[in-house]
Amino acid sequence: MNMVTKNELTKEVIEIIADLVELEPSEINDDTLLIDEIGVTSLTAIEISFRIEESWGLEVPEENLDKWKTPNDIVETVLGHLTKTV
Repeated sequence: MNMVTKNELTKEVIEIIADLVELEPSEINDDTLLIDEIGVTSLTAIEISFRIEESWGLEVPEENLDKWKTPNDIVETVLGHLTKTV
């Protein structure tokens, strides 16, 4: 597995979120509030986790989804799982 930088991962996570909530990636930053600012629902969070699992070959435990308040939270979760698999 290639090592990814936090910036690359943040860009990919924001692109996934933007696609799912039908916004441009430029309208989302790493501190955007997923629920309050862009309307991410629990179903959307599940879809985000599926796409991350497909992209990075990780299994994201469902209990992590409730902790995702911003794209940065998602990035930190993924980085935590990536460092465990190295």
